[in-house]
Amino acid sequence: MSIAVAFLSGKGGSGKTTLALSIADLLCRCQVKTLLVDCDLSTNGATYFYEAQMANTNNDKQLDFTSFSNILNMQKQAESPIPLKIASSLDFIPSVSEISSQHIETLKDYSSDSAHPLPHFLDWAKLNYDVILFDCQAGYTKHLPVLLPLMDVDLFVMEADSISASAMRSLHLKIGGNFGHAKIYQVFNKATPEEYDIYSKIVGTFFVNIGTLLFDWKIRQAFSRSQIPDLKNTSAKFGSDLCDICTIMFPDKSLVEKIVPFSSQLRYQQLKETRKEVEESHLKMAGKPHTSLNYFLLGLIVATFPIIMSILYKYISGYTWAQSVALDDPSQLMLMLMFAIACLLIVLIPMTSTIYSFREIRKERQQYKRELEELDKEIEKISILCHKE
Repeated sequence: MSIAVAFLSGKGGSGKTTLALSIADLLCRCQVKTLLVDCDLSTNGATYFYEAQMANTNNDKQLDFTSFSNILNMQKQAESPIPLKIASSLDFIPSVSEISSQHIETLKDYSSDSAHPLPHFLDWAKLNYDVILFDCQAGYTKHLPVLLPLMDVDLFVMEADSISASAMRSLHLKIGGNFGHAKIYQVFNKATPEEYDIYSKIVGTFFVNIGTLLFDWKIRQAFSRSQIPDLKNTSAKFGSDLCDICTIMFPDKSLVEKIVPFSSQLRYQQLKETRKEVEESHLKMAGKPHTSLNYFLLGLIVATFPIIMSILYKYISGYTWAQSVALDDPSQLMLMLMFAIACLLIVLIPMTSTIYSFREIRKERQQYKRELEELDKEIEKISILCHKE
C-alpha cells in the first residue's frame, strides 16, 4: 500500500524542506522505495540540494528527467514521468529542470480540477513507490486544493512561536475544506531544549502533535553546505526522533519492519552520544574538590599566620605569653577571646564549605555511576537487538 504525504507550513523558515529531505533520506536508508517531489516553484528549496545531479543529467544528452513544472504544464513525459535517480531507493522530481535567471516557468491555467494533471501523476507514482513525499511551497498556492484531497497524510511543520501559530491558522482557514480523507499531523521543529521539554508533552494544538525536534547546529550546518546529513554520524537523536515520526505516519506493517532496525541503530548511537556527554560532564566535575580544598588551605593559612608570627615575635624578644598578657585584665582577655574566635571562624567557614562540597560531589559521582550503569545496560540491550536484526 503506497502512502502520499504533503509537507505544509504557514510561513517560510520552519524547516519544512529540511525535514522532507531528511525523511526521504531516512526512508532510502531503510530500503523504502521513495519519491520526493519538490512542489515549491518559488524558492525551489529541495531542488537546490540536488542541483549537481541535475547538472550531470542535463549534460548527458541521452538522459532526461521530468520536473514538477513539466507535470503541471503536461510537457516532457508528463504522461509517464522520468524522475531523477538519487539512490537505489530514492527518486526525485525537481520543481524546475534548471535553476537560473533565464529559466522562468510559465504555468498553465486549469479551468477545472478534472483537467488537472496531478491526479494522474499520483496514480502513476503510487504504482511505482511505497512512499511519495510532496514538499509544498510555504503558505497557500493554487495547487493545494487539487493536491490535498489526494493525500493520505498531511504534515504541518511549525516552530514554537506565535508567528508560526498565526501563519498556520491563516493557512488552515484557506485550505481547511480540502483535506479529504487524509490524517493530519503536526510537528514542532527547531525547538530549544527548554521548548522541547514543554512542547514534547503537548498532544496537539491545531492537529495531533507527533513530534518535537530539537534545533541541532550540526544538522543546520550540514544543510547550510547543501549537504543532507548522515543521521548516524551527525545527530543520532535527530534521526531517532525522525524514525518515531515515520512509524506514526507510515503505520503499514511492511514499512514499520523496514524502519525499526534502522531506528535501533540510531538509538544505539544516541545512547553512545549520551554516554560521552555524561563522561565529559564528570570530567568537568572532577576539578571541583581541588577548588574547595584550595579555599580551605587558604583559610587555614590566613588563620594560623598571625598566631605563628606572634609566637615567633615573643620567642625572639624573650617574652612569654604569661609575661606579655595580663591575665587579670578583662579587656586583654576579651581581645584574646575575640581573636581566637575570629581565627576559628576563618578556619571553620572554608572547612564547612569544603565538607559540604565533598558531600555534594560524592552524590554527583554516585549519580554519575548510576547513569553510566543504566546507559551501559541499555546500550548492551540495543546492541543485542541490532545484531539480531
